[in-house]
Amino acid sequence: MALSLGVTAVASASSAATVTTPSRTTTWGSTIVLCGDWNAGGPFVSFTDSYGNTWEPIETELGSSPTTRMYYATNIKGGTGHTFTLAITSAGQPSIWMVEILSSRTMVVLDLGARQTDAASPFDSPGILTTVADTFLVGFIGGNSVSNPATHTAGASFTLLDQVTNGASFWPGATAYRIVTATGTYNSSFTESGASSGRVWIAAFKEAQGLIEFVNKGSAKTPDLGTGTIVDITIPATVAGNDLVVKVAIGDATAPTSVTGITATGASFSFVGAITNGTVRLESWIARGVAAGITTVRVTVAAAQAWGAICGEYANPQSVGINATASGTSANPSVSLTTQDSNNRLVAGLANQGLATGAYTAASAGTLRGVDYVLGSAVDIPFGLIDRLAPTAASIAATMTHAATPEDWAAAAVELRSVAVGVLTPSVGAAVLAGNAPSRVIGTILTPATP
Repeated sequence: MALSLGVTAVASASSAATVTTPSRTTTWGSTIVLCGDWNAGGPFVSFTDSYGNTWEPIETELGSSPTTRMYYATNIKGGTGHTFTLAITSAGQPSIWMVEILSSRTMVVLDLGARQTDAASPFDSPGILTTVADTFLVGFIGGNSVSNPATHTAGASFTLLDQVTNGASFWPGATAYRIVTATGTYNSSFTESGASSGRVWIAAFKEAQGLIEFVNKGSAKTPDLGTGTIVDITIPATVAGNDLVVKVAIGDATAPTSVTGITATGASFSFVGAITNGTVRLESWIARGVAAGITTVRVTVAAAQAWGAICGEYANPQSVGINATASGTSANPSVSLTTQDSNNRLVAGLANQGLATGAYTAASAGTLRGVDYVLGSAVDIPFGLIDRLAPTAASIAATMTHAATPEDWAAAAVELRSVAVGVLTPSVGAAVLAGNAPSRVIGTILTPATP
């Protein structure tokens, strides 16, 4: 199972209409759950965050003294300095809790939720029957204790997370979580010292089924301070029917070479697009519906230079859509395209060049799947693979965090589509190779284009 706990936070405010959590470094594409309680100062206004995500309620508001709510956002925009805010109408004693849910594979979505007021300790939520085996459960209590401290425990095999314990100044409460691996009926359960009742919530989250998912990756490069024409990428054994996306980064002080072919037993690779920017070139290739058990992908270029390649395996693409390229000399290389359907995934390769340039370490837009670094005699080349799922058709970008400038950089992206469309051959022409307007590749690629 790929579900796990990310970062958490809690904050309280006295005589205020808003309360904001301490900043956290969240993961782009994760799911966030926000919980809140208050008494005076209502009614509720909003949950918001510093990255502008959209928040949806889990059930309706519950209780008074305190009043409680639970909201969530999926496939978030995130990163460093991320804060979360609960707003009510006028000054009161609001508290806010944040819980992040991670998945190494795909988007996490709400399964179901429930809540009730319980007047007997331990204070329990209603039971909910999960619909899939692998589920992340979030529990929350807003209690009425006036003790300081009003301490909490979590039952029902939940792990206690963050508490508000000063019942003399705020409305106390706590969050907890549990990860389960079998379907069943589950409830959250808490104790709160000094409380006579609790507003107790539970929400179940699962990985989205049938979405285009990243599965595995591998990379390879020429020897440090050396050159070559062939690299063999080692990857975990493929699953039959998945797609392999390969991004090739080539650097040379005068004229970067080009790929002559990519091969693997049980896969047929087709050229998608490429761009050359001064001393660096980035090429994009794909193999659709590969055989099971592939562990090596061989990439060959025309001339011996310093270069490398990275390969990502993706499950469930139904067709291949738009490709796009970008280049520049600024910091933070980025490439964008407009997806055509809901739940399409952008897969991008990005590369820089420079002497003693730093390696890629993070993405500021999208999920960083893998990086490598070519140490050449004339140029060094950091390169990496980013992908990003778009829940609705939209313009989206993949952006690498890389401060070095001025350096030539190049990027190429391809859209993996969630819907099957016609069968066409990709565009062929100098416009793609020169990195001008993106070509359009719709459907299953059958015949390799000439790079």
